[in-house]
Amino acid sequence: MKLFRPDKGSMRKRAISLIEGVLYLVVALAIIVGGTLFFQQASFNRQVNATAAMMTSVSTYIVARTKDSSQTRSDTNFETGDATTWAIKSGAVQADMIDEVNDFLQTEAIRLPWGGLVTFYEAATYVDGHRTPVIAARMNDMPTGACMRLGHKNQVGDTMIGGRVFALGVEENDFHEDDLAWTSGEIRYIARAGEQTDMASLAAACEGGKRDLVVYYEVAGIPDALPTMGGGDLSLIH
Repeated sequence: MKLFRPDKGSMRKRAISLIEGVLYLVVALAIIVGGTLFFQQASFNRQVNATAAMMTSVSTYIVARTKDSSQTRSDTNFETGDATTWAIKSGAVQADMIDEVNDFLQTEAIRLPWGGLVTFYEAATYVDGHRTPVIAARMNDMPTGACMRLGHKNQVGDTMIGGRVFALGVEENDFHEDDLAWTSGEIRYIARAGEQTDMASLAAACEGGKRDLVVYYEVAGIPDALPTMGGGDLSLIH
């Protein structure tokens, strides 16, 4: 009986050609790059959403607290100054956003996921000729994407970072270190009371990154004017 012997050539494994190897490598790299970009985008979205939730929660608390306390004071005795401490002590700030600023006093501060600080201030201006408190917030060193997504408001003052916003703008102050004072800079764009943000103007203002978002929340009516703020000292315009 003659046994069948397979041809030795048919038992050989087919080698991968150079072109096939390159194609496999390209596909693998595309999968790795795509996965990395997806992870980065998902992480960035989480950071934006966490910041928006924190700002909404904190601004709601501070506006309510300021409104309640203003009803027990004369309009010539509204407090002006830092309100960040209120925010941190309220418990409205996530623990991973609370940091210590390395100054002499080791002051607690609100740290954004991108490294900048958030500072809240109680200021005062006028509504129909009557002095009234307002809440101002500055979000330092925002990357372009976060600036675009968080810097929009509609005509009635609704935003991703809370309601009752009567002005929301983008500034550039060229100061990129920890700064708990109100260091004003060049106003690149601002949407005021009754205005909806123009997205093209906002995009141009946010371009380049490391911009500051400046937010003004009304407490007891839309003010006639913005408070003038600088160097941590709050003065008034009427």
